[in-house]
Amino acid sequence: MALQGIAQTHAQSWLRTRRGFVLAGSVAGVLAACTPGGAQPPAEKEITTPVTLEYWPHWSSTTNAKGYQALAESFTAENPKITVNTTSYGNDVVKLLSATVAGTPPDVAIMRGHGQSLALKSAIQALDDRIAKARHFKKGDYADAQWEQNRWKGKTYGVPSMENGPRGAFAFNKKVFTESGLNPSQPPKTIDDLVRAHERLTKLDDSGQIKQLGFDSWDAMCLEGFLELWCEGAHAAKWYDAAKLKLSLNTAEMLQAVEAFTAFRIRTGWDKIAEYRKTYGTWFGKTSGITTGTQASQVDGYWNPGSIRLNAAAGSDVPSNMTYAWIPTKKGSEKVQMSGGWAAAMPSGDKQPDAAWRFMDWLTTAKANQILVDEFGFINGNKSILKDLKYDHTPQLKFYFDSMTQADRVIPHVAIPIWTDLDKGYRAGLNDVGQGKKSAKAMLEELQTQLQQLLDDVVKQG
Repeated sequence: MALQGIAQTHAQSWLRTRRGFVLAGSVAGVLAACTPGGAQPPAEKEITTPVTLEYWPHWSSTTNAKGYQALAESFTAENPKITVNTTSYGNDVVKLLSATVAGTPPDVAIMRGHGQSLALKSAIQALDDRIAKARHFKKGDYADAQWEQNRWKGKTYGVPSMENGPRGAFAFNKKVFTESGLNPSQPPKTIDDLVRAHERLTKLDDSGQIKQLGFDSWDAMCLEGFLELWCEGAHAAKWYDAAKLKLSLNTAEMLQAVEAFTAFRIRTGWDKIAEYRKTYGTWFGKTSGITTGTQASQVDGYWNPGSIRLNAAAGSDVPSNMTYAWIPTKKGSEKVQMSGGWAAAMPSGDKQPDAAWRFMDWLTTAKANQILVDEFGFINGNKSILKDLKYDHTPQLKFYFDSMTQADRVIPHVAIPIWTDLDKGYRAGLNDVGQGKKSAKAMLEELQTQLQQLLDDVVKQG
């Protein structure tokens, strides 16, 4: 998607379409009475009559049916009056907003990235008073970075939930490193080190196609966390001032970050990697490059070792050979981590807020966290319960847990009211640069102008 198409593409987003403004206006007006702007919620009541909660997580409720069933059954065992009906919605903000305006919101929704935009339109409830009285956790059980993405104008609109924690490590297959003549005890520390390792690890077959890929910057959290891990983390780029609501996407540091990011595919060949991806996917699925052992490394979060364990073919040695280290940075002298992720929110107009909160609160417990690790490969990121977590089946989690206290910097997830458009914009821009359609400088200048104007408009209209 070309950058000049952002405005047109954004016409499909609820924040910019005429339909979107109607929906947003409805939420702000019709549901204003349901939004606890500063009012104290009533004391939490005991649930004495049977209640069924509608729970909307992001991840598929079909492929993850066993895990969701385990969560629901464990929660109901402790709260026998409450049952949970799970329906995945794919973090579809339009679907969530539409249901809220229609008066049929889910009781609990898991969101990522949309916290500020939904809060701006009064579509979700502030939770500070409930958080202060939570039964199962204290606010300090989570790092500050885990709260930031769902805060808006001094209020908190989401509780770290389901998948929320350390999101960055250099994940690599030590066996593949060794077979390529690289020392796995000395993983790349700088971006230049990573480029050299990538080129040594990438191998072609007789037809000139990739049979083993070293590293792909478009993969996993390197692309997903481009602004946080690659720009701010690896290149020290200060791309956003949240207090002033000002973007700085066209700085010298951002230019260096984009040029370094796109260099991997440019040097290896965009078409060659595209052909490789037809067989071997990104991330950690059953047919991904990293899981099948045909890709040597990627940047990814704490879920990586557990997900590879669950997805690898029977008898595969990939899970046992996966090793985790600090992400490479430009200078190689700093340990950088990112924390945050998904959060549970309570939509405005929720007709069962006490029961909904009971479930949201319970998702932070050790029991829920153990189910997440065992069935999903996820963690909730609650620091106070990590010490009791059993993860013998995934010992590589130790790196991620330790990283939260050993990191020189912990970067929060992007927190901005135009997250969807920012995300689409930088992805489209990187594709244009990677395929030679635009220079990195021109792309960033265009992105800066378009998205700053959009941010100004959205905040003003909100």
